[in-house]
Amino acid sequence: MLRRIEPASQPERRLSAELHAQLEELRRDAELEPETAVAVLLHMFEVLPPAFLHLDDKLGLLLRALEQAPVLLVDLMTEDADDPVSLIDRHEVFRRLFQAWTEDETGYLHSLDDCLLASLVTPADEDFLIELGRDHLRGVPLVFPSPRGDKLDLDRSILQADRYRVERLLGEIHHRRGRSEYSVIVARSHYRATGDALDYVRFLARANLVDEAIEVARRVLRRPDAPRRAALKSLYEEIVLRRDGRRRRRSQARGAFLADPSLRLFVDFRETVAAEDWESEARSLLAALEKAGDRHLDLCFRLYLEEGMVLEADALVVTRPIDPHLLAAAADELIDHEPLKASGWLVVAAHHLTRRAKVSAYRQAAEWLNTVRLASRALGQDRAFERTLDAFKERYRRRSALLRVLGEAGL
Repeated sequence: MLRRIEPASQPERRLSAELHAQLEELRRDAELEPETAVAVLLHMFEVLPPAFLHLDDKLGLLLRALEQAPVLLVDLMTEDADDPVSLIDRHEVFRRLFQAWTEDETGYLHSLDDCLLASLVTPADEDFLIELGRDHLRGVPLVFPSPRGDKLDLDRSILQADRYRVERLLGEIHHRRGRSEYSVIVARSHYRATGDALDYVRFLARANLVDEAIEVARRVLRRPDAPRRAALKSLYEEIVLRRDGRRRRRSQARGAFLADPSLRLFVDFRETVAAEDWESEARSLLAALEKAGDRHLDLCFRLYLEEGMVLEADALVVTRPIDPHLLAAAADELIDHEPLKASGWLVVAAHHLTRRAKVSAYRQAAEWLNTVRLASRALGQDRAFERTLDAFKERYRRRSALLRVLGEAGL
């Protein structure tokens, strides 16, 4: 195709049209022989960019045509991951793709890093590409900053850019694994060396360091000569808009919950809060609910426990009237892990329940106290339990029916 078209007039137009047609034909044939389609695509990446470099592609026709090839390759590699009889050597594909990307001097393969990332389906794929990146970086010299006021020469600038884009690729893989720190560190180093803050701001925001991302963007945008200033300004405005919208939704969800507290509205509020901010936001919200009065204390107690805030729940038990049955159910769930605290809750529940002058209430209180006795015996706290029981009977010494029920229960 290249030999036939290069001598013609306006070869880039004809070449672009034929490349589109070839890729469409390749997509159809890929269903029968995906391994052949992958081999042809890899060959395209290795052969076409150097040939395109000698053509006049002012309109970007060849670039747009070639950009369809990575899309097809990603589709094939994604489908191949689930094929138990695949003939595609995935590691060899990644090796050749990575090599074509890192050795490209034409700019036509600038998006192959996105193709590589999108083709990674399994942890083994990621591990292999991480190792490829590390091996590559071992052979790239470190470029130290030039003296203040000087600029790097061309060779060192190229080495710096080469190193950064590979480190950036590794950062993206680690981010996919839930670790964003590496990409932030790499982007910060790139920003300090070049003044280009676009990736740094984007990765800070992605790591939920939104306020820091906004501050960095504001500082850089004060300079009219900032690299990629228009793109950074657009990103900054997007982050601010997203943050303000999230804050507004959070405020609305918080107000709705406090106006009419319920488990559903609590979950709605949680969905507006970033995971790393959730603990402090939950504490603040439940503290406000606790101060709102006794009407929602039971819900507050339940939510404290669901959020793992046992100390806050315990403080509520000591100072506020929690429903005795709810308290006893919570103590039953806690007794294996914190038997002393659970025993205290059962004693408090028994006190609350005996305020109802009913024999059925007295029997339930006696059952809870008997559980406390068993737990105290297991902990070697028999004497402490006896003192607690004596104080309980002394407090209700005029309730003969209650004392009779306690006696029947062996208490």
